[in-house]
Amino acid sequence: MTRQDSPACSRTTNRTARQEDTMNFVIYSDNGGRFHWRLDSDDGKPVAVSGAAFTSADAARRAASDVHDRAGAATGTDH
Repeated sequence: MTRQDSPACSRTTNRTARQEDTMNFVIYSDNGGRFHWRLDSDDGKPVAVSGAAFTSADAARRAASDVHDRAGAATGTDH
């Protein structure tokens, strides 16, 4: 079954195999005034969240930028 044929990805049926989903980092504050980052898929569902809370939005933004810059080099996934 291809990605386009899977039930969970039915919204992508009009896409070619080369197109990619757009993901967005979101910086937000919690009820305690601490900041976090979240990575949302193109349908707005979170796919990753920061494990740490930050004292400023800038610090959370820098952490999200680090994840963005380094995620492609990550290892340890099972295929």
